[in-house]
Amino acid sequence: MNPEQGNDIAEHAEPTATSTSDARKPSAPLTVQRAVKVGVGEDAQEIKPESADSYWRAIADLATFKQRDEENRQVMQNQFKKWVEVEPGDTTSGRSNPRWGRKRQERWYDTVQDLELGLYGWASAKSGRRDEKVYARTVVASDVVELRLNKVLRNILYRVHRMDLEPDVWGQISPSEKVNKILEELDEDYVEVAPGRRPVPRSAYATYANIMAEMRGRPELYTAVKNGPLDVMMSPERYSFRDKIIALHGLKEYFIQQRAHAPVNEGAGTLPQLSEDLYQVTIEERAETLENGEVRRTRITSSESGGNPGDRHRQATVDEHSDVVKFARRHHLPMWAAMSRTTANALNLARWADASIGDLTAVAHSFFAFWRLNYDHSTGLAPHTMHEALDIARNFGVPYDPFDRGAEITKYDSAEDRARQMSMIRDELREDAETFFSLFDGGDLDAAIDYDATGLDQSIMLSRMKIGRFKRNFDELLASYDTAPDGDRARVLNEMMDVLTSLRSSRRHLARQYRLRDEMSTAEKTAR
Repeated sequence: MNPEQGNDIAEHAEPTATSTSDARKPSAPLTVQRAVKVGVGEDAQEIKPESADSYWRAIADLATFKQRDEENRQVMQNQFKKWVEVEPGDTTSGRSNPRWGRKRQERWYDTVQDLELGLYGWASAKSGRRDEKVYARTVVASDVVELRLNKVLRNILYRVHRMDLEPDVWGQISPSEKVNKILEELDEDYVEVAPGRRPVPRSAYATYANIMAEMRGRPELYTAVKNGPLDVMMSPERYSFRDKIIALHGLKEYFIQQRAHAPVNEGAGTLPQLSEDLYQVTIEERAETLENGEVRRTRITSSESGGNPGDRHRQATVDEHSDVVKFARRHHLPMWAAMSRTTANALNLARWADASIGDLTAVAHSFFAFWRLNYDHSTGLAPHTMHEALDIARNFGVPYDPFDRGAEITKYDSAEDRARQMSMIRDELREDAETFFSLFDGGDLDAAIDYDATGLDQSIMLSRMKIGRFKRNFDELLASYDTAPDGDRARVLNEMMDVLTSLRSSRRHLARQYRLRDEMSTAEKTAR
């Protein structure tokens, strides 16, 4: 199977501007919110409220159900009734999400036995889902996470700026025209695909969010990502957590292989395709006690997703017979949409832009938190759970322990760890600046301008002087970090990132000036 063809909410079925949804304005009737089917192919039968009792009796007669304890049997029965209900719950009842309403559940199982296993898996992971909401809120509230997302978005912009200056992973340097076209497309909203046809969105995810906000009559759900993600990349600190993830989602889609549902774009195929080992997921962890008393754990993995790849109608139904799902069920880990290939592709994007392990960890945590809190889970495509996102992220070096899932996230609440992370971000920015200045020829960036020089020679000197001013600004901010009050350090780091972005943009402008001067010199020599 092609690694890009997984059972994933984004990789499998990206929303488009013409997507239909059950979402309606409050005054309009809602369509069926939940549906459960049992059977294979055309023989599958939907369980209606009037037929629910007979199906429940069939579940109750199963040996596996009879082996469950009384508490689990009762929870499973209650959950079965909820799955069969056709109307969403009252958002004011206190039992539904006040922002989106009840979770949409569209399940399709081959047999009643599979349905019983699915009910048990959902019921037994209830406390885990509650933990995930707490973890997600911790992620969203963390200024460390916000800083790292800002850093990643700015680094993606710089990576684009370098495409016509440095070789890519295949050793190729992109033409400047290609880079200019990419930057133009990243600032587009809709694009015409053919004369007479309706324009399609360049960034489908952002457009879809706004369409849903309009259909629901909920203006507070609009995203500020309007004309593509370019402005978010340039000034991410001005955007919310939700908008940052929407922008990253759009960027990931833009730079991977060309999608059939997306308009043709200049950036398609930029990211290296991921090898199968980066899609590995856990099916067992074995512990071994060493002679020194330490316990070494070995992760046993599989390339399965745990879902139903290629079957859009079963996107919200995991395969209960998959070793991936069995591992999650044994340890009461919530699963819903199978392992997240979207997470893998988002991390691939961040890694392409030279993300550190701290950056990758923040991106992985953020995608999970977005799906838990900011994703409209009343729509047909199920969001990913914490385990589905973070177990995939382990392949990129992101620390994650399925038996202590919140170990890394709870560190965001620690004042000591926050200070350590802030210092790490400062050090990473300093290293980025040092790498940037090592690219220059060692000449004095603040050298006096030779006003007798003309044309490009003078422009080049002025550009270098501008870079010199930015360097002084960066050095001043770097020096001020240690003396800044604790509550002011995030601002200092954001300002350091802003100056670094200006430096990087100036580099591309200066490189164009050098290139143009060389071309003019060559043309003059040829003319002689």
